This record gives sequence, structure tokens and C-alpha cells, in this order.
Amino acid sequence: MSDYILREVGKALDRPTRLEVLDRLSARPVRRLKTSAADVIRGERDAR
Repeated sequence: MSDYILREVGKALDRPTRLEVLDRLSARPVRRLKTSAADVIRGERDAR
């Protein structure tokens, strides 16, 4: 295999699986925001 392919395979193997990411996210506390994400994004867009 070429060095490029070996590097890419190595990177892919170093990344967490989908299940590992979901497990990490579910272990974190839920955050309640004062302003919704949609309102923040809308405000930023309107400011341009």
C-alpha cells in the first residue's frame, strides 16, 4: 500500500467510533441555554 493510504487508515483507526461518541455525549450533563441556537444564528446573520 502507498504511504498515503497507510496514513489515512491510521487516522481512521484513531478516531472514536460512532457508538463511542454517542456514549461520551450521553454521559455529559444536559445544558439549558437562555437563548435558542436558532435565535443566536439568526441574530448573527441579521447583523451582517
